[in-house]
Amino acid sequence: MLIPLALLGLVVYWAVNSGVKNALKEGSSSGALDILKSRYARNEITEDEYKKLKEELSR
Repeated sequence: MLIPLALLGLVVYWAVNSGVKNALKEGSSSGALDILKSRYARNEITEDEYKKLKEELSR
């Protein structure tokens, strides 16, 4: 009874741990940069605004 429970615990631990690592690896600045690029592509912001915001995100 303990072996299947231990295996289940390891699987859950591995799933949660790998999910956290992937979230940290992606980072929020790359997501923000993707949003910025999309807004520029849809002409929601000007080229000057794009450059200014991109510079601020890269700091």
